Amino acid sequence: MAIAEEVGRSLTREELVKRYFRPTPSRPAPDPFITPLVMGGGATFIACIAFVLVTSFDPIKVALLVTALGVVALMMVLLGLVRYGDHKYRFDAYRTARSHAEPKPTDEQMNTWLREDLRRIIEYGGQRLSVHAGERRDVLELIGRGMRPRSITSRTSTGSIPRAK
Repeated sequence: MAIAEEVGRSLTREELVKRYFRPTPSRPAPDPFITPLVMGGGATFIACIAFVLVTSFDPIKVALLVTALGVVALMMVLLGLVRYGDHKYRFDAYRTARSHAEPKPTDEQMNTWLREDLRRIIEYGGQRLSVHAGERRDVLELIGRGMRPRSITSRTSTGSIPRAK
């Protein structure tokens, strides 16, 4: 119950068991090109403006150069923003997947729940097989769906195997 107490008892045992078996996703690597693209585009754009302000060249040549540099700057900024959006999408998907996988119960907690469930299953099976609490049970093997039973035996203290009703 330690994990449930940590998250304010908002998680049920069933949810915690599901999280135990759900793999924790790995964090996406940061995109190293986002900042240089946006900063480079911005710097190119500022250089265009500065070039226009300080030059006294032919206005048509300046206009063509500034237009070309402006297009390059705009493309760099847009590419950086697209890559940022893609990275943000992947990081949000990671955070969502992580929130469905964490916090996990400890191995000790899972073993405790398993022992409790097995005890309840054995008690219920004993009731169904008419084996009383004081009688000895030598072997009880539980199987799940799709598994072949190897041996399911529950012997009483007299050695007889009770029949199911």
